[in-house]
Amino acid sequence: MIIINVAPSIAMAAPLSAMAAPLSDSGQDKPFDPGQVGVCIQSGPDAGKLLEAARKQLPSARELGVGEWRVIGEVCPREKFFPTSVLVSPGATYEISAVGLWKDQWIRTGPEGWWFLPFQPFNRIPWRRMFVLSGSVGPSLDHAFVIGRQTTWRAPMLLPGGMRNELQLFPNDWGSKYNNNRSLPASQGGPMRVTILRKA
Repeated sequence: MIIINVAPSIAMAAPLSAMAAPLSDSGQDKPFDPGQVGVCIQSGPDAGKLLEAARKQLPSARELGVGEWRVIGEVCPREKFFPTSVLVSPGATYEISAVGLWKDQWIRTGPEGWWFLPFQPFNRIPWRRMFVLSGSVGPSLDHAFVIGRQTTWRAPMLLPGGMRNELQLFPNDWGSKYNNNRSLPASQGGPMRVTILRKA
C-alpha cells in the first residue's frame, strides 16, 4: 500500500517499485500475486504533480493472463480515474472484489457506497449508489460499470486500444465533489483495497 500524504510544505512517499512486482509471464493456470500497487494523494497544492510522478513508478500496464491477478493496495477516492496498471482485454471476464472503508466528506462507507436517492441522478454513473466502487475502461465513462463489494464483469469486445484500455477505478460521486473525498488509515477501517482477477 502506498500513501502519499501531502501537507503544504511536506510530502512523503514510499517508492512504488518496492511494493509492486511485475506481473507473472508464467503459471497462467493459477493466480499470481504481483504485490500491491496504490497511490493516494490526500491534499495540498502540489498534489497533481506528485501523483503524476508517483504514477510513473507504477509497473508497466499490460493485460492479465487467465488466472492472473493484481492487488491494488489502496484506491484513492479523490481520483476521478485511478490507474491499476491492468490493460483490459476485449471480451475477457474479470472478477473484481474490494474490502475496506473510505470517506465521502464526513460519511464513512465501504465499497457498496451509501444510498440517498435525491443525490444519485447527479453521480457520474447516474442513479447508482453514492460512492459505490466503480470502474471504467480508460479515463472515460463510455464503458463505466459498478463494482461494489464484488462483481464479475465481461469487457466489451470493442475497445479503444493501447493505454486507453487501462482499467480505472473510482467512487461514484458528483464530478465536482471529489476534492472532499478521503482515504482512511487501517485504524479507521481503511484503505479501500481491490483485487482484480482475470477469469476467462
